[in-house]
Amino acid sequence: MANDWYDIRLIESAMNVHQLIQKSAGRAPNASVAREIAICIQQGRLFFEAAAAAPIQIKPLQIYYGVVAFSQAVIVATNGNSLSTLKRAHGLTDTTQLNGSVEKLQLRVESNGTFKQWFCLQEF
Repeated sequence: MANDWYDIRLIESAMNVHQLIQKSAGRAPNASVAREIAICIQQGRLFFEAAAAAPIQIKPLQIYYGVVAFSQAVIVATNGNSLSTLKRAHGLTDTTQLNGSVEKLQLRVESNGTFKQWFCLQEF
């Protein structure tokens, strides 16, 4: 499993994040924003690594938080603003029927929150 995450670990460094965004976008985030992006990437990886060994009852929650962390990294890298400017809501609602199983989990993206911001980025 450790080798599966080798490439992403490279952007767990603020200096590497700074250089990568400079090269790909032609602008560089400040040191604080680059550090926040790197931290989000690391948190996302750690949640996914934990989920790999987790029982099914908690695996979805760990994957969810991994996706949230990666989404925050993408949003901050794209808009160049600090994490502190993001909405403090995930923007998802569980629409699974009562007594539904984990395997049949259904979600709806709401009009406000991290996931809506991430989806909006995909539209440009």
